[in-house]
Amino acid sequence: MKFLSKPTLLIFSFIAIFGLLFVFLINIILETSNSKVYFHSETMDISVTDKFKKENENATNYVNAKNLNDPYQEFSIALDDERIWNLINIKKTYFVNINWESARHDENISNQITTLLRIEQLKK
Repeated sequence: MKFLSKPTLLIFSFIAIFGLLFVFLINIILETSNSKVYFHSETMDISVTDKFKKENENATNYVNAKNLNDPYQEFSIALDDERIWNLINIKKTYFVNINWESARHDENISNQITTLLRIEQLKK
């Protein structure tokens, strides 16, 4: 029975170690790229509690809102159009359609930033 020489055994050991390391790294990359993103959409009556702007982001206009129906959650709505933002008044009620993304299937929007799809002012 002939054994492999030490240099050959060393080369095979390095190939095996680097092969396992390569498979491990590929597995980590695939796990992070396969993380699911859930897309949510909701219609609700809201009361606007605050308006503000952020100059360093894409969507610079925001309103803070509170859902008037159960569950009574507070969240932010990002507005791309400043003209719409100018027409929204604090302490007024609106019917909105919003959407948002999350890493879980949970539809809790507390402290989330949502995107406005449609808005109508409610008469009181």
